[in-house]
Amino acid sequence: MYRGKAYDLAPFIPNHPGGEWLINLAIHRDATALFESYHLRVETAAAVFGKLPLLEGFPVESVPRAPCECNQVVG
Repeated sequence: MYRGKAYDLAPFIPNHPGGEWLINLAIHRDATALFESYHLRVETAAAVFGKLPLLEGFPVESVPRAPCECNQVVG
């Protein structure tokens, strides 16, 4: 989950520059803080989300939010 939306990461996993293990850290949790603290240019990295399908029926409201989000403005 990134910024309140759950994405299907499966199509992107083989192409992720940081490898599969990093994406596995983000599965089934709010990965906003993890994502934004890891990527130097968040707006560039976040552009990938626009190409990924949303996970229909994923219980976004039941996932605990990250303790803090970076204050960067994305998209």
